[in-house]
Amino acid sequence: MKQRLQEMAGTAGRAPGEAVISSMGSVAAPFVDAPRRIADWIVSDGAQVTRPSIDPYREEIETACYLARGKVRLSSPVILGPFGKEEMPPKLSRALARTASSMGTILYLEGTPPRELEKYARRIFVPGSFDGPAGGYVITGDDWKERVHLHAGKRPLYLRVECSESSPSNAVDAALLELDGVILDEGPDRAERLELEVATSEVDAALRKVLREGLPLRTNFDVIATGERVRFSSDVFKLCALGADAVGISTAATLAVGYEKVEDASLLDEEQVKDRLENLILGTEREIKLLAGAAGVSSLFTTLVGNRELLRAVDMEPAVRRRLRIKPAGLG
Repeated sequence: MKQRLQEMAGTAGRAPGEAVISSMGSVAAPFVDAPRRIADWIVSDGAQVTRPSIDPYREEIETACYLARGKVRLSSPVILGPFGKEEMPPKLSRALARTASSMGTILYLEGTPPRELEKYARRIFVPGSFDGPAGGYVITGDDWKERVHLHAGKRPLYLRVECSESSPSNAVDAALLELDGVILDEGPDRAERLELEVATSEVDAALRKVLREGLPLRTNFDVIATGERVRFSSDVFKLCALGADAVGISTAATLAVGYEKVEDASLLDEEQVKDRLENLILGTEREIKLLAGAAGVSSLFTTLVGNRELLRAVDMEPAVRRRLRIKPAGLG
């Protein structure tokens, strides 16, 4: 994982920003890598006669993503973060913010951003208690419903919830209270944690079942999936097909630029880190286009999001597959 990310970012090895993709986005048998998460047992179904493939080098594939009822436009369904409340090296936080601004994406910080990042604030999601200008505000906590009115003037406004069995009901409540979306955080390993893939699919399905003014709640409500174990563009592609509008990468981004621990901070060069982050995003976009083209998808936002027909499960436990709402490989 680390080597592939660093190659894409230009930290080591081959030409930066290039796509490095395994067959149909899978590590399933014959294994390329040992499977580590549910996404590794999922493959793209590929194009069919009624949905021919698209050559991303010759034809346009639209990767733009729109959040907050169209108020926020992302160049691709990838955001940077979440990055935790612990202090981040200034060089890294500035490079992340500058990259978010230059590459048309969002930086999600769970802590209050330093004042030096104010010029990039329109591209930063921050805690709801933050009073400065921001691209979006995030609220969290078990008592979030009682505190929604405190943030009513802050838009876009998102609810962050850890992936659990209650994620779908929390998302529906947030939509009924007219928040702009939910951020699913896979969080640390624990007994009650729900895998990000399952939580994303069930939240998307729950929002599509409930109607308001004749339209599903999902119509004007965002689902953003985040987790430290989100690695490659194939993970992003699959999570979008399972119902995410956008996907956050955090550990993958820091690994790609060569930052793993605090001791590495003194070795960081801000301009170099920014270049590597931009290469990573460019390479990710190219890989996503290759996957989309193979699946016959010309627009991620209108065709990919929540389209489980594009996915198939390989050797997956039936109970998990049913929760994901995807068919086993080999079935039409």
